[in-house]
Amino acid sequence: MSSEHYAINLAAQRPRASRWSWPLLALGIATACWCTHALLQARAAHEDATQTLQRLEAALAKRGAASSAAATRTPSVAERRLQADLARVSADLYRPWPALLDGLEASVVPKVVLQQLSVDSAFTKLQLQVDAPDLPELLQYVHALDTAGAPLLAAQLLGHEWQAGNAGPRRLQARISVALGAASLSSRALP
Repeated sequence: MSSEHYAINLAAQRPRASRWSWPLLALGIATACWCTHALLQARAAHEDATQTLQRLEAALAKRGAASSAAATRTPSVAERRLQADLARVSADLYRPWPALLDGLEASVVPKVVLQQLSVDSAFTKLQLQVDAPDLPELLQYVHALDTAGAPLLAAQLLGHEWQAGNAGPRRLQARISVALGAASLSSRALP
């Protein structure tokens, strides 16, 4: 075997590092750190969202079980009676005064003065006492009430009489009855 010796200098052949090597290496390390940090934050947010979702699903399941148990429970006779009483009282408390007063205001006839207004307890009939200078104006007012529309359905003159004025002309006193429509009143009750 021949033992020839080759003189090879490997250090001389190594290329020199450019001036951008260290800044690019630092930029790469910073980018890797930032990506790792962002990935860890995303994982933590995902875990928090998963835990929140599990808590909400458990709460909904608990609420669903409670509401289904309440829905399947039949109320006792006393509870049903109380619910019926509450529904009746609630219906009795609602009285559509604005609709009624708007209808009366829309039926105004000049020279006819409304003196008294009364409504029955079921809110189905309205009694009016009016003062008018003459019969044509009174009949015009009754007709205006009759054609006013809901909630005023049907108006009729119950009676009238002449009243002598002390210092002025005599006036006509009249009583008018007006039916109130229950169907139109309940439709106005809904907001």
